[in-house]
Amino acid sequence: MPFRPGTTVGLSGLQQTFQRLLVGTSTTEIVEENGNGQIETVLKRWPGRDGTTVRTTINSKVQLAADDAVNSLPDSAAIVAVSTTNGHVLAVAQHNAPGRPQVSALSGRYQPGQAFTIVSTAALLNSGLDLNTPIPCGVSNAVGGENFINDPPEPNLARSAATSRTRAARRSPACRCAWTPSS
Repeated sequence: MPFRPGTTVGLSGLQQTFQRLLVGTSTTEIVEENGNGQIETVLKRWPGRDGTTVRTTINSKVQLAADDAVNSLPDSAAIVAVSTTNGHVLAVAQHNAPGRPQVSALSGRYQPGQAFTIVSTAALLNSGLDLNTPIPCGVSNAVGGENFINDPPEPNLARSAATSRTRAARRSPACRCAWTPSS
């Protein structure tokens, strides 16, 4: 779709994805002009249409907080903030640090343990765990009859230690989830 000079064009994100919908289309005419460049006759006309509004569930305050959070980090990071009450996406942000592995908030593929740490950490915090309480994270942790190896072992909750959090959260009354070992 050709654009006139000065037309705002979405270069990324939702603006790029929904460019045609947001901008609409121009009216196009084939005209016959006289020797002075004045239109004599419109030979053919294709009417354009106005752009339309694209509605999302993105919350501008949450989006700004997410952008600030990931952009302040020295490493690559991504976040998708989802409302726990209705499943709406409130914010999507990512920051790819130079020389670090690239991440993608929406199309990245991450190990399930990385995502589940959010659930287990929320359960621990809801049951009264203080953020400064150390949770031991050894080389291995038994969860539900299975032994999980932390490779490399992480020394504290702030860095990772997913299996340690899972084991601790399963003991918490706030986490009433069933866990079945995989075969």
